[in-house]
Amino acid sequence: MCRKPFLYTCTKGSLYNVGINNGTNSVSNVRNMKKGIDLISYDIYQGTTNTRWGSSGSELWSSANSTTISADQLTSTYNYVAKVLTGQATPNQSGNYSDTLTVNVAF
Repeated sequence: MCRKPFLYTCTKGSLYNVGINNGTNSVSNVRNMKKGIDLISYDIYQGTTNTRWGSSGSELWSSANSTTISADQLTSTYNYVAKVLTGQATPNQSGNYSDTLTVNVAF
């Protein structure tokens, strides 16, 4: 796979939305980290809220509500919280679990 950097230009102060997909290991709209066949379910929330950060509708994060915007309005910061979901069985394997997410920016 080849990954190349990209460049986009927008008007200073333009509003946009940022979304995150459910990852490569999702099952029924639930994000999962994976090791072998074992899964650990988790989710990502906007800032310190309980608002799920997802890929469409009300789960998108508007640039107007980013955590911080620099004084020159050129940089926006999006702080988030990732939590392992409660009520699931302890996985059989210890070690590193992972997932791959895609972040989309839509103007």
